Amino acid sequence: MLSNILYPEDASRLMRDAGGIMVFAHPDDPHGTSIVNLTKSLQEQTEIIDEWILRYIDGVECWHSRNDAQTTNHYVKFAKKWTNHDRRKQLPPKTNHHRNSENPQIRSGTIQL
Repeated sequence: MLSNILYPEDASRLMRDAGGIMVFAHPDDPHGTSIVNLTKSLQEQTEIIDEWILRYIDGVECWHSRNDAQTTNHYVKFAKKWTNHDRRKQLPPKTNHHRNSENPQIRSGTIQL
């Protein structure tokens, strides 16, 4: 019997084998692929990512139109920690920012790690 379940390790392998990268989008946004429903604590969120998700991803979104400064800074610090910890694990701050009427003044950007 075929399964409709795609486990994270399989999705990650398929994406990477196809030349793509896996980025965890808006981890603190309750409107998306978030872990905020598990915990509102940013420290606990990154502990969950570190223990359960990190091995399957290549990036984490640090900037999001609904992030406050504390959330953005927390995820930038987390991304820098992993980039500096293991150069094979490039975990740059990422954004999938979609310009929208909700926050048109926010623009995508990059930082040097």
